[in-house]
Amino acid sequence: GNISELFRLIKKIADKNSIEINSINPTATISDPYYFKISYNITVRGRYHDIGRFLGDIAGAERILNIENLSIGGSEIPTANFTLISYQYKEGTQ
Repeated sequence: GNISELFRLIKKIADKNSIEINSINPTATISDPYYFKISYNITVRGRYHDIGRFLGDIAGAERILNIENLSIGGSEIPTANFTLISYQYKEGTQ
């Protein structure tokens, strides 16, 4: 379904930017009258500029995706933690 599509998209963007995905964990689904707002905790590893490009590509994706609570730490190869918010329209509400 839509979750595996999202994972494929994130993996494709990660591969393009030499980013290693450490984990993707769904954390919450909030139901609105028109859509679901689904949150994922994501941890990735890569060079600082690659992480920047990776996040930029996510923000520019055709799907409506938001990035919140970003933190980047570590020395040589930084680790980035963030919450990815995905919006999914409910059937029959568009």
